[in-house]
Amino acid sequence: MKLPPVTFLVGPYTRATLALNAAVRDRRAHMAEAGLTAFPSRTASPVARALALGEGSLAEREAAFDAAVGLDADGGGPVLLSSLNALGAPVQAISGRDLFPEMGAFFAGLARTRYAGARIVVGVEPLTLFFASAGTEALAKRVSNTPWEVLYELSWAELLRDIRALCPEAELLVVTPEASVARAGEVLDTIFGPAAAATHARGLQNAHLSVEGQAVLQTFDAAGAGENVLTDILSRLGSGPSDDELEARFGIDRLTATLLDQRFAEDVAALSRMDGVHLL
Repeated sequence: MKLPPVTFLVGPYTRATLALNAAVRDRRAHMAEAGLTAFPSRTASPVARALALGEGSLAEREAAFDAAVGLDADGGGPVLLSSLNALGAPVQAISGRDLFPEMGAFFAGLARTRYAGARIVVGVEPLTLFFASAGTEALAKRVSNTPWEVLYELSWAELLRDIRALCPEAELLVVTPEASVARAGEVLDTIFGPAAAATHARGLQNAHLSVEGQAVLQTFDAAGAGENVLTDILSRLGSGPSDDELEARFGIDRLTATLLDQRFAEDVAALSRMDGVHLL
């Protein structure tokens, strides 16, 4: 698959985006050999934010970005920036009924640059899993102090709708847990193109599975497993916090967790119908 000149993997801190960032961090030299210049979040996040929000004129910021990622006046690429804090750091998540209240400035700034048509990749997962993936005590405390009715209103579909409105020229890709396990090869091919050969589908799959799930998946190595089998493994043996951990750390009881899972399913259905969004 031919890649666009620039791709921003904008996070947030989900199991999928963390696994993809780890692949960039660990395999970037091999990706470069395959023709993709990729930057992990530690490097990419400040570069991306400087382009969209930095000081100086637009021309100066674009020139600095090009120099940082190896582009020139004639284009170049493909380049992938795993800028997982573009939506906002995990500690900034959740204010009122907004998942990432600070994200608007970044995407509005990006839309004013010549990279307004870049590809933007977002990872989504049920909020109970996202809260655990983000892994900050400040976020955990905020979640525990937020009424369940407000948590239920937090919407990935609304987030993508807002990004679409701010960056109407961008190509938006959304990575779900099901795609990460049942169609991991397709996800990697879509995001990394020929450089996907430098990655391992198992790393993306394992990020979503418990130890038992990983062991079950390994039994299919010789014969392979179809999408339905892989989806079933994810459903029964996915990774994530226990009911007790959700209650103790986030104040989320079993009923609320079930409602949040239902809301996530509704969001995924809405994303599948959303114009300008490609759901992997």
